[in-house]
Amino acid sequence: MKKILLLCLSIAGQAACDREYDLFKGVDKVSLSFEESEILESLKLTNGVLKDSIKLGQVRTYSIDIGGGSDKNTLQVDRLNPSPTVDFYLNDGESPIAAPVNIALGRNVVGVKGVAAGSGKGSMTITDVYNRNILIPYEFTVFFNLPPVCRLSLTPIKELSPYEVLIDLSASTDGDEKFGGYITQYEYRIGGYYRLNSGAPLIYHIFPTSGAYEILCRVRDSDGVWSDFTAETITLQAE
Repeated sequence: MKKILLLCLSIAGQAACDREYDLFKGVDKVSLSFEESEILESLKLTNGVLKDSIKLGQVRTYSIDIGGGSDKNTLQVDRLNPSPTVDFYLNDGESPIAAPVNIALGRNVVGVKGVAAGSGKGSMTITDVYNRNILIPYEFTVFFNLPPVCRLSLTPIKELSPYEVLIDLSASTDGDEKFGGYITQYEYRIGGYYRLNSGAPLIYHIFPTSGAYEILCRVRDSDGVWSDFTAETITLQAE
């Protein structure tokens, strides 16, 4: 599934004999599109500003389509804060953009990588052969991790014993699963007498006798971060 937003930036110009006079000749616009990879909700254009969230170490990609005009265009990245929170790459380039680089006609892909947690602001500037500019302001928020949330469900089974209970953590979620995060481990603490770390999102447990038991559980995400404990109490009675 892809979600595409278009930002059309028009340039007013005068007539000329040169067939490559205008970067926007024929279509009179550049379109900036955003291809959803892991994230849906965070893709925004607010008052003409590109705003997005990026997980530390990950790369988001944006397509810039240039129609008509010349191949002799440049892309420059300017930052408002000296220590970069994001690095920019053009068309799978191996080195971050540090100086103006050529950006040709057609579809170009700009990759933005989160390199330090924090907020980064600045602008991307496209300049044509006649030194006319398109300015695309940006604001990126880079974060390390969104913690997981443990969701606990208890269901009496009573198949092997009247005190058999299904302890289910399968509804637990990682806060940044849309950025590629996932749950890797589940911890069960039962009645103060039993503790288990497991890769299984649910277990069956037979309690020793009737009574009230507290169950504490938590989950760990793919970044090694544990959730807060979730507690539930179950009361079991002999039939």
